[in-house]
Amino acid sequence: MTKHPMHTLYPLILCTAFSALHMQGKEQPHIKLESKMLALVDGSFVNADTVEHIRIFQRDIINILWGDKGQGNAREARYLFDGKKFGAQQLATFEDELASMRDVLSPQEFADLHTQLNRCLLEMKKDMLESSNKLKTIAAGSKGTMGVLIEEDCEKRSNKNSVLFIWAKAKEEEEDVIFDRHVKTVRDFYTFSIDLLNFLGDLVYSCPRAVQQFEQRIQKWEKIKSIMPSLSISAQQEKEFLKHVKINHLDKLSLGDITPGKLKSLAAEFIHS
Repeated sequence: MTKHPMHTLYPLILCTAFSALHMQGKEQPHIKLESKMLALVDGSFVNADTVEHIRIFQRDIINILWGDKGQGNAREARYLFDGKKFGAQQLATFEDELASMRDVLSPQEFADLHTQLNRCLLEMKKDMLESSNKLKTIAAGSKGTMGVLIEEDCEKRSNKNSVLFIWAKAKEEEEDVIFDRHVKTVRDFYTFSIDLLNFLGDLVYSCPRAVQQFEQRIQKWEKIKSIMPSLSISAQQEKEFLKHVKINHLDKLSLGDITPGKLKSLAAEFIHS
């Protein structure tokens, strides 16, 4: 690949892209969805499990856009471009600025940069689809409900041109095809990701019973972990026991039920089963 003079691009593109890293996108304050469907699904279909999976998915999207958290909460971007790693937001900025750089770069250099951006875009889309599969396991068969809520969200945000709005009208089996067909640039990807983050945030914000279930689950989980050292079981047994408790007991126990005695009883039953 022809090596292009990146030093000529740094003043115009790199400074903008690096400063964009700290902007954290265009996520907006949450809005409340008011569909009558929410009264039926909040706390049932949309429950603590749903909120937990959504939070994980939101974290995955943020990692794609701005990088994975490392030591000291610093983020390390994922996508290699011209020998450096960038997040989707930074690369969208590159892409926007690159359109004005035709006179600075040779045709080959310009094409090389676009080839790299397209490779990064394919990696982003792959990461997004793999992450979304985690959510599909609990959203299977709910396309009708989710579609109505997405449409309401896009309408309230005056965002009917969003790929998310188009996706909401697609058949469930066509979702990935719609995503691939309409997300052709890094900027498309970034805009879709922000729209998706906004919707997921609005959905959780509009389901207070599900959020309460999730918060109660966290309180119970933290209490269980605080008691674990007193059980004096091996690290491997503790890991397996915690997994067992989360699957089989966590949602059945009240906060008051979680005592050293109760956990010792459950641990003895688990170890000797």
